[in-house]
Amino acid sequence: MDILKSIAMGFIQGITEFLPISSSGHLAIIDNYLNNLNRSPLWFDIFLHIATLIVVISFFFNEFMIVVKGGIKFYKFFGDKESKIFWLVVIATVFTVIIAIILEPLTRAADTNIKIVGIALIINSIILIIPYIVSFGKQPKTLENIGLLESIIIGISQGIGTIPGISRSGITISTGLLLGIERSSSGIFSFLIFVPAVIGSFIYETYKSIKVESIDLKFEWSYIFGFIVALIVGYLALWILMKLLKEGKFYIFS
Repeated sequence: MDILKSIAMGFIQGITEFLPISSSGHLAIIDNYLNNLNRSPLWFDIFLHIATLIVVISFFFNEFMIVVKGGIKFYKFFGDKESKIFWLVVIATVFTVIIAIILEPLTRAADTNIKIVGIALIINSIILIIPYIVSFGKQPKTLENIGLLESIIIGISQGIGTIPGISRSGITISTGLLLGIERSSSGIFSFLIFVPAVIGSFIYETYKSIKVESIDLKFEWSYIFGFIVALIVGYLALWILMKLLKEGKFYIFS
């Protein structure tokens, strides 16, 4: 992979992974034009995923540590704040996996059919604006007040977000807003459940690539350029997202 493509892919990953416009959809489109639908090298995917996780964990470090502490006290189940949030993340992730497995045939089809991605992007724009059209007049819930049902529904929406063109952050945040969750808390919970989802998804895809498709694990130094760009641009994009979300301007991404 040449340096220019590495930088371009890192830039697209950094912006689209956090802004609610679908990273998988835009990466599929740009890969189609730059590389004729050939899969990006596995090592490059690894670097982009590491950059993504570093951005999320560093940006939401305090909230991430709450989940970690809850994991240590998992045996308390919903006994305190930390264990409750931990189990809500776990439960949401379980439902994400179930829906992702069910929708995998559609996801695979979208990988080789840019028209499906285009249709999904249009649907995504509608999803982003729905919370500002439909209002249930609920008292906003904070992160601590999110319940089991909300966790399940948001987990399901994250599963739907595996379809290229449907933004994972967009659909989960929109779902949280529709459920009456406060803006910042919707964003925080969306990215808390993102961490186990992206790790699990990447391990699964990597295993399939190596065992089934015999992907070459050749490393190229140009990948580092994509990693650095994805890291810097990703952090900036996440900051912009949370700022607009707090200001009630999330709908502009529609």
